[in-house]
Amino acid sequence: MNDDEKKVVAGLVDVLDQFEEMRPNFPLHQVKMLLKLALDEGKSQKYYSAKWQYPTATVSRAMLDMGRRMRGGLDGLGLIDERVSTHSLREHEVYLSLKGKTMLQKMIKRLCK
Repeated sequence: MNDDEKKVVAGLVDVLDQFEEMRPNFPLHQVKMLLKLALDEGKSQKYYSAKWQYPTATVSRAMLDMGRRMRGGLDGLGLIDERVSTHSLREHEVYLSLKGKTMLQKMIKRLCK
């Protein structure tokens, strides 16, 4: 591996370390969901479930864990916010929270070094 490739790999390790610091057993599928959400915010969980080909229950649990409150009422990670859809009161649109956007910006900066 050349030096540039080593820098990229080191950056990826640092990014994964940031997730691990937030929660030691941060599931890889939730990392992927968060990054995919950053590319396409403002849709419903049902939309993401279909687009990402994850079961609706898996997406729902991940969104809870990454949101303000986890299952069981514990504090969530606060990386995403949900808002009631302007199209339907029964749907919630999902966005990165300020904390989620800040974390993502730090990761991007680290990868661009």
